[in-house]
Amino acid sequence: MGYIGPTIRDIRTNKGLSAKYMYNDIMSRVNYSRFESGKIDTSAENLMEMLKRINLMMFEFANLSGRDTAAAVAETDRMTQLVAEGHATKNPENFREASRIVYKSWQEEGYVADHDMYLTMKVYADFYAHHGQVIDAMPELRDLLNYLDKTETWYSYEQMMLYNLLPILSVDELLILLPLYLQRINKVSQMDANMATIGEIFVQAFQVAINHRDYGVFKKLLGMFNETHIQERYMAPHFYRRLYNDYANYYDKKDNACLSEVESMLATVRKLDFPSYYPQLANTALSLHVWLADDAPSLKDVETNG
Repeated sequence: MGYIGPTIRDIRTNKGLSAKYMYNDIMSRVNYSRFESGKIDTSAENLMEMLKRINLMMFEFANLSGRDTAAAVAETDRMTQLVAEGHATKNPENFREASRIVYKSWQEEGYVADHDMYLTMKVYADFYAHHGQVIDAMPELRDLLNYLDKTETWYSYEQMMLYNLLPILSVDELLILLPLYLQRINKVSQMDANMATIGEIFVQAFQVAINHRDYGVFKKLLGMFNETHIQERYMAPHFYRRLYNDYANYYDKKDNACLSEVESMLATVRKLDFPSYYPQLANTALSLHVWLADDAPSLKDVETNG
């Protein structure tokens, strides 16, 4: 008997969702009943749609339904460590090892999300191997971008994929995908505490413009950000939006009062003791200062995490 259907049933009932909500446009009521009872399994495409309806990521479902939960958790922890260290050191070997781990999982379990993560790890390995350019893994990146382009409604799965891909996109790709995201994002997924919020997606997107030092793209992103209502569970995106506006105003008007606003905001954030906010915010401020305010005095009393 299958274990996937009964796990879906348990999650569905815990969330208070009806069976009809789950099987509508996917399979018949009779087959869905057989699926939930473990008598039959379903396709990967059907499973992905069901997980979207219960707002659950594939890796979360795998941890809940896997036959060896301890092994699945250990594997996830190892992946997280490899990716974090790989970004910090810009070491492609970390991502190559991560790709091998997730490829093995994909081969064993057949989850579509594992396949997409495998492609993502390959792209990052290539990105760092070529000093910030995707060359050999361009076909894999195209496959991922094509998936996003063809998906009419973006749930948590697509949101996470975009967040993971943003740092390695070209500015042209960024300006295509970000408006798509704003049009297609299912707002219910914003309630998922594990997902990046709209504001966090924007912050990630701005880093692309900053890295490329493309002020035209920076202003386009700022226009979109200012027009987008963000109701965030974190304060950080609000601080970043103010920071971006202050530097754009200084660059356009050469008004030193804008830089005083930056220093005041950073002092406030540090005083309020937001340990996860201040160092990254300060680093971003320094990057913007070097780029857009190189003719102005240095920021006062700014500490960073290096």
